Amino acid sequence: MQARYDPYRYESNGNTLGWLSAFLGVWIALSLALMLNDWSTANHLEELSSGGLVYTPPGDIYPETITSYSEAEGLNCDTTEELVELTAACQRVIDIQRDFGSRRDRGNLMFAGIVVLLIVISFPFSTFVHRASRNVPTLKSFGQRFSADSAVIWFFVPLANVVRPAQAVMEIFRGSDPSASTHEEEDWKRSGGVPLIAYLWALAFGAAVLFNPVTVQRIYFRPGDTIAGAISTLETSFWSDIVLAIAGLSAILMAMALHRRQEARRAKVGDFVYTPPPPEPDLIQQAREERRSRPRPRLEGRVGRGRDDVGPDGDGRPE
Repeated sequence: MQARYDPYRYESNGNTLGWLSAFLGVWIALSLALMLNDWSTANHLEELSSGGLVYTPPGDIYPETITSYSEAEGLNCDTTEELVELTAACQRVIDIQRDFGSRRDRGNLMFAGIVVLLIVISFPFSTFVHRASRNVPTLKSFGQRFSADSAVIWFFVPLANVVRPAQAVMEIFRGSDPSASTHEEEDWKRSGGVPLIAYLWALAFGAAVLFNPVTVQRIYFRPGDTIAGAISTLETSFWSDIVLAIAGLSAILMAMALHRRQEARRAKVGDFVYTPPPPEPDLIQQAREERRSRPRPRLEGRVGRGRDDVGPDGDGRPE
């Protein structure tokens, strides 16, 4: 295992980019599938509303739940006996619950898949960003503001992850620009450019952090029990699903552009071995260690009196 301050060379992100693109492709597909399900569920609820219903169908099919919902909506399935006999009115209530419940469960399953994918994607994406940031000095671009570790950590800091990750990625793009000088150590800070896709990814990523299915239901809209509230939430979730898909697509394009840029500058620079500078000494800690290492002075004479120091007269003066 390589030590933190050992010399190292450029490492290609090609394999990591392949895995990252594959996972993000599945992310995009699930986001679009969730978008279609939200749109379909909203249309279904509009049909129920047009039929005179006010409240969203219950989430389970227990007799008490079905009869309570039927009574609130005036659907004439108000007793357990009618439900056991499965009258036409009760059959309608059960069909309404099953149809809506299947759509809701399908949407929940898709969203759970997106959450699992988010966790899975975080590993290759963090590896890609960390390695890309670490590659910058091997491309003879020195003086980064963000270390490779901090470039990754900022993605997991709430609120700050709307801005800081974008700044770190922009810095990596500038340091990887093949057109920047390889002779002046910090010329890349002035002449290094950032492509449009990096800005589009930063915008999409920030939007996805602030506007997603979780924030829609917990911050912007609380659906409640009415069909009107559920429709508003689903229509807003529809757009948040699109944002997730755009964030995934822009992440693929951004990563591909960054990889191509680093490979091009690597071909220009050649095989360069970078030696990280040692950490700056902790002056306060050094002062403490020096003080501890100094020999302690020996104190001559008695510091205090013990019992043997008391004279025979008890006046504290020995004879």
